[in-house]
Amino acid sequence: MGGSCGVVSIHSEESDCSGKEQSREKKDKDTSSYPGSFHNTEVVQSPLHFQGDFTIITKITTAQYFLSMRLHKNAQAHTQESSNAQALSKRLLMLKHAGKRLLIKQQYRELSLN
Repeated sequence: MGGSCGVVSIHSEESDCSGKEQSREKKDKDTSSYPGSFHNTEVVQSPLHFQGDFTIITKITTAQYFLSMRLHKNAQAHTQESSNAQALSKRLLMLKHAGKRLLIKQQYRELSLN
């Protein structure tokens, strides 16, 4: 009851194996394009072919480096400005409290003289 492909069919004595064979051929064809495949007959290009790619990558990398340095410098400047602003704010608060103390002392003197 089995066909030549080993497929058992309820309706007929033999089954059609052509679909399975085509599938197997397609699978072999697909794997031939993988790198390192023995079926692949493409000529490997010389390293000189990729020199332009390396130049482009180097230019991009250099641009990214300088951009990151500029961003880092800007961030440092912003941090310094923020630090200066905090210091000024503290100083202003200290002066405000000192001014209040002086005002209280002055009012106390005026009251004690009267």
